[in-house]
Amino acid sequence: MIIGYAHLTRPTVQAVITTTRQQLIAAGAERLYVDSNPLSREAALMVCGQGDVLLALHTAQLVWSVPDLLNLAERVSTRGASLRVLHVAGMIGLDTATPQGTIMLGVLALLSAFDRLDASNFSTNPPLSAAPCPPSTEEYRHHLS
Repeated sequence: MIIGYAHLTRPTVQAVITTTRQQLIAAGAERLYVDSNPLSREAALMVCGQGDVLLALHTAQLVWSVPDLLNLAERVSTRGASLRVLHVAGMIGLDTATPQGTIMLGVLALLSAFDRLDASNFSTNPPLSAAPCPPSTEEYRHHLS
């Protein structure tokens, strides 16, 4: 079964809700969870079972951040289902049931981990205070003699 989900922010015009529902149905959703209540994502997740698909049109209608996406993908996977997002940040879709989707999720995980690290750990240049002062002319003469 394909379970369609979209979290729409308040206030949402009824026409947007109707269009979102129509797009999810056109993408194959058999059961829909579309509203402004973030708890409906949990309800949609609880319905997911072995071989099911949790479908969203955009990542913005599904999760708040990349770590949230990774967490949700793991939770969906542990239920034996897969996650399908048709538009990921303006790029191609993500489907964890395919090898390409699994790779894309792995790349997102790596980027997320890199983003959380302190950028100063990756500096290739030592701080200026650690750099030795250039030798004076007198020191050169002393080494040459």
